[in-house]
Amino acid sequence: MSLMFKFAYSILALFVFSFLYLETATAQCACAKPNITALEEYKDATIVFTGEILDIQRSEADKQNRYYETVKIAADRVWKANVDRDD
Repeated sequence: MSLMFKFAYSILALFVFSFLYLETATAQCACAKPNITALEEYKDATIVFTGEILDIQRSEADKQNRYYETVKIAADRVWKANVDRDD
């Protein structure tokens, strides 16, 4: 088996694997809807972005041990909304 054939086969396998799991979304917060696909989440979202978390600040907990987290994010790419750049 040639090296080129192995490379092409590996790329094809990676493509098929990523296509099969295209609609799988993993939420990073407790308020996420259970069993929602990535396409449903995209449809419901006002803004969609990729980026890097720069800072997380947590408020003091209240009597029921609830708190707020404020997250500062540097967005790399934005969909579904126009966002002003803050350079």
